[in-house]
Amino acid sequence: MARLAPGMSDPSFNPRQSAWIGATPGLLLLLGCGFPVQCLSAAEAAETKATITVDAAVVVNTFRPVDVFGVNMVPYVNKADYAAVQGRLQELGTVFVRYPSGIADDVHWNGAGAFDGRDWWVPNQTNYAPSFQGIEIHRGTTSHYGRPAMVTDGDPATYWLSDAGADAPTNQWLYVDLGATRTADAVSIAWGTPYATRFSVQFWNPKSINQWAPYSHTADDWMDTSARNISGVGGTQQVTFASVASRYFRLFLTASSASPPQYAVAELAVFNQTNRLTQHSKEQRQDPADANWKPMQSWTVASTTDPACSVERPYDFDFETFMGYVRGLSPRVSPLITINCGGATPEEAAAWVRYANLVKGYGIRYWEIGNEMNGSWETGGPLGAREYAARYLAFYRAMKAVDPRIVIAGPGISDAVVPSGDYDGRSYLQAFVERLAARNQAGAVEAVDVHWYPFFMNDNRETTWKTVGQLSALPAQFDRWLAPHPRAATVPILVSEFNSGAGTPFSTRIENALWLADTLGEFIRGFGRRGAASYWTVLHPCDAAANPRGGDQSLLQLENNAWRYQERSVYWAMELLSTRWAVAADLSQHTLVQAVSTQPLLSVYADRRPDGILSLLVVNRDLNHATETQLILKHFVPASKAVRWTFDQGNYRWNTNAAPFHAEPDQSPSSGMETGIGPSFRYRFPPASITVFQLPANERKGQRGGQG
Repeated sequence: MARLAPGMSDPSFNPRQSAWIGATPGLLLLLGCGFPVQCLSAAEAAETKATITVDAAVVVNTFRPVDVFGVNMVPYVNKADYAAVQGRLQELGTVFVRYPSGIADDVHWNGAGAFDGRDWWVPNQTNYAPSFQGIEIHRGTTSHYGRPAMVTDGDPATYWLSDAGADAPTNQWLYVDLGATRTADAVSIAWGTPYATRFSVQFWNPKSINQWAPYSHTADDWMDTSARNISGVGGTQQVTFASVASRYFRLFLTASSASPPQYAVAELAVFNQTNRLTQHSKEQRQDPADANWKPMQSWTVASTTDPACSVERPYDFDFETFMGYVRGLSPRVSPLITINCGGATPEEAAAWVRYANLVKGYGIRYWEIGNEMNGSWETGGPLGAREYAARYLAFYRAMKAVDPRIVIAGPGISDAVVPSGDYDGRSYLQAFVERLAARNQAGAVEAVDVHWYPFFMNDNRETTWKTVGQLSALPAQFDRWLAPHPRAATVPILVSEFNSGAGTPFSTRIENALWLADTLGEFIRGFGRRGAASYWTVLHPCDAAANPRGGDQSLLQLENNAWRYQERSVYWAMELLSTRWAVAADLSQHTLVQAVSTQPLLSVYADRRPDGILSLLVVNRDLNHATETQLILKHFVPASKAVRWTFDQGNYRWNTNAAPFHAEPDQSPSSGMETGIGPSFRYRFPPASITVFQLPANERKGQRGGQG
């Protein structure tokens, strides 16, 4: 790995301090010898392939660097690995860190405590022990992470149990995925206690979209079989119906033998005459979305799940270790803590706030309730927007009662435009806010949180890059959803996880760096001061080094080989934006001004910084051709010299010639001092590159502070 050699001080450095953010030490860089940048004649200008026009007087938006260059940290990575890269995280200049991130709904923050009679975890109020990963005892939804559901595991002693506190207790359900369309005419239900005293057997309309997740469809395409409004009798119950063909069969549960209503199912089998169509085993293989899916257990999905759990394993990088780690960074990190909503209780969440802010005095301001609870992959999920809104409000009230100063975000959904899960034609975010507003609680939405994985398993460059345009449409879409609720209409927008995808070669190549730079630029353009963003993730297990079609989701490699902790392309892109284009960890307001490119593959973002520098970020997504460009500056007269940084294929290239695969070269962005800068100048942007120009104002032209 090539490292940036120390040299003269960075002219962009501008330290800030506050009660939350400490002083930043000076950043160092090497300024190499550049070539003169010449002013263009009219004839030369006509020969350029692109024109970039920057008008420093036209404000597009404002933002703070402390908000938009965040990262995620997860507890299942060992603290020794995090310790090894702490200096790299320091160099990144980020102070917005999310924890425990995507695994939050398995995390019990305090290992000191006890299980009550319901097997719910109750943390100790004064003592602390390392956080642990819980595992659901009454899982009804088959986990994408290798944990079987209890209703097709072949064990009559285990069972799915719905949540007794469900918002819609007479509208609970459990469905089974047969993997393909099959004809069925009977089900066998081994009820637990309590059982359904009234239910129907339903099937998913085979003429509808045959997707892997009916729970997230926009319309209700569940249809009754002839077994409608059946009386439940407990024990093992056989129910026959007129044969129908479908991939999915569902129990729709409307009345319970218990009060409040709750439902337990030990086993659910689907038959075609005497042929059992479901597979029952404690083992499972692969994801039903996989074309090569060969299950040993038929997958099931449940509406809610009781929060009972057991201890699976303690975390090495637990909550207190995390806090010690980030408090060792300078300036002081501002954590975003994700609360376990799917496998814990409001009381446990409130205890976390109490311990962190009242006992330890950490002053953690930002909290969010649950992680991607709209999805079946999350513990306790999937929850429709109605169910999540009720749960959110219970957690919100408990947490605010402890510390009213905290800011709480939701719904933390996996995609900005995912359906509500309630078959009402609404987006999840829209339905979530509407549910709270209907209870006169729209003010409980203090920040909106969504995730951005536009094509999670996609490896097509052109398709992935088009998602930047999709991102640009989100601010107006959010405004339409939130506008009817004035108290929610202007709240901050958090993208607490984002990446182009995962598990594909795209994620390790330089293209992902280009995507990240363009995405953050577009996010700032659209959401500005209202927005905050956090990249997924610092370290994460992957198979990129061994699998030529493998990928990664992290800034630094975690795989154990000679290139352990090697920088991915996105690390260099993030560092370039956070410490060169912007001012590292700056609390001050930066101003994004108008910048337009005539070449669709050449993106430009202009930051008129509080230190007077006009900083240009230019992304050339053309992988094969340099772009000769005329840059025109309006209402800003630059000095004749400018610092320039470039990150391209000369700095980074993914190598799959021999395992372990790795980046070679893997170098920090190159830098140089460019001369001959003027209101109109020319520059040749390399193919597949990110370039930053820092343009100081020409003091002799009366441009002090960059004022034109």
